[in-house]
Amino acid sequence: MQPTLNIRTKTLHLHLAPGSELPPAVLATAERIAPAVGASERFSLTIRHGAELVTDHKTGLMWPVYESEQSMDYDALEKHVTGLRLGGFADWRTPTVEERESIRDLSRYNPALFEPLKSRSNGWEWTCTPCAWSKDDAGVPAAFWQVYGLYGHLDDGHRDDRAFARPCRFVARAGQ
Repeated sequence: MQPTLNIRTKTLHLHLAPGSELPPAVLATAERIAPAVGASERFSLTIRHGAELVTDHKTGLMWPVYESEQSMDYDALEKHVTGLRLGGFADWRTPTVEERESIRDLSRYNPALFEPLKSRSNGWEWTCTPCAWSKDDAGVPAAFWQVYGLYGHLDDGHRDDRAFARPCRFVARAGQ
């Protein structure tokens, strides 16, 4: 059993298999991010199988703390997300524009994200929501909505443009 670290509002929950120890890298990560986590009961941070994951209890969505390390075009994004195995989960998907906006905090910048979410690049992040104006006669979109990490701007990105991936997965809403 892999150690699981769950941090929520300044409370640290550790679930370890009998006889196992917390790896030093996990402990160092917990010490680094714990101060940023107590800001809200809406979000909780879990370190699972080495992945830092944030659960939004309002929407029921789980997000990686950081966006992808590399930017990619939309076709590469679809392959990346389909093959993603993060935190032991394989059901990741590209968020809709509404889902991605749900973690955007316009009272902040650099990045314009609720804590404990972070950004390495503060660049554009893909959504799966097509721009209606960009569809060809067969209904295939040429552009998708993107969110700019630095300021939280919303804009279109052509499928050949490069942007970062911040996938999500549905867990459950609070109270469900």
